Amino acid sequence: TGASSKGARFEGEIVDVAEKGAAKEAGAAAEKVEAKAAAAEKRAGAKETTTVTPEPEGKPGKLRGVLSATGEAGKRAVPGAASAAGELQRDSERRQANLEERYRRERQRVAELVNNPKRIEAQTAALAAGRPDLAPMVRAKLLEHAKWLQSQAPKNPASSNTLTPQLADTTPADTQMAEWLRKADAVADPMKVIDDLGRGTATREGMNVLRERFPDLHAEIAAQVQEQLASAKTPVPYEKRIQLGVYLGVPTDPTLDPSFMRAAQATFQQDTTAQNAPPPARRPPNLATAWGTAADSLAKP
Repeated sequence: TGASSKGARFEGEIVDVAEKGAAKEAGAAAEKVEAKAAAAEKRAGAKETTTVTPEPEGKPGKLRGVLSATGEAGKRAVPGAASAAGELQRDSERRQANLEERYRRERQRVAELVNNPKRIEAQTAALAAGRPDLAPMVRAKLLEHAKWLQSQAPKNPASSNTLTPQLADTTPADTQMAEWLRKADAVADPMKVIDDLGRGTATREGMNVLRERFPDLHAEIAAQVQEQLASAKTPVPYEKRIQLGVYLGVPTDPTLDPSFMRAAQATFQQDTTAQNAPPPARRPPNLATAWGTAADSLAKP
C-alpha cells in the first residue's frame, strides 16, 4: 500500500511538471506570436511613411544589416549637408550684397564730393574755424583725391554686343569692387596702410595710394624701412625683404636692384639668342676626292 501511494504521488508530480512545462512552452509561443505580430505592424507602418529599398539578393544577413544602417545614416546626413550648403550659399549672397551696397554708397559719396563743393566745405568746417589758412589747401587736396578715386572706379561692362544695352547688367565684378574699395579706404586713412605694412597685411592697392596720392609720406616710410634693414641685428627673411621692396618700390634686396635686374635680363636675352640661332653651316662634301678614293679602292687587286 505504501509503495502504491508513493507511485501515485510520483506520477502526480510528473503530471504537474509536464503540465507546467506545457504551459511554459505555450506562454513562450504566445509571446513569440505577439512579438511577430507587433513587428509586422511596425513594418506595415514604416511602409506607409517611407519607401523601402529592396534588400540585395544573395547578401548575408549581417551584410544586409550593415547596408541598411548605412542607408539610414545617409538619409539622415543628406538633410544636414543640404542645410549646411544652403547656409553657405546664403552667407555668400549676404557678403556679395554687402559688398555691392558699400561700393554703391562710396561711389555716390565720391561723386557728391566732386560735383558738390559744399560737401567738402562741410567736412572742413571745423578746420576752417581753427586754421583758416590751411582750409583752402585741404579742400583742394580732398577734391583731388575724390577726382582720382572717381577715375579709378571700374568701368561698366561692355554692353555694345547686345541688342538691349539698356537691360545689360552694369555691376562690376566683385574683385573690381573690392579693389576700388581698398583704394578708397587708403585715401580716407593713409596711416592705416602704414599700420598694415607693419603687421604684414598691407595690400598692393593701399601701397599704390601712398605712392601716388601721398608721395611725401611714402618716401619717408621707404627711407625708414631701408634704415631699419641696414641696422637689423638679425637676418630679415627673404620673402619679407621682397614684399617690402615690391610694396615700397625700393631695392630692399640685391635682387631688386636695377643693375641686377638689367644683368639678369641681359643674360636671359643672350641665352634666348643662342637658343634661337641657326645651326652652323656645314661644308659641302668634295665629290671629286670621294670619287677618286672609291675608284682607287676598286682598282686594287
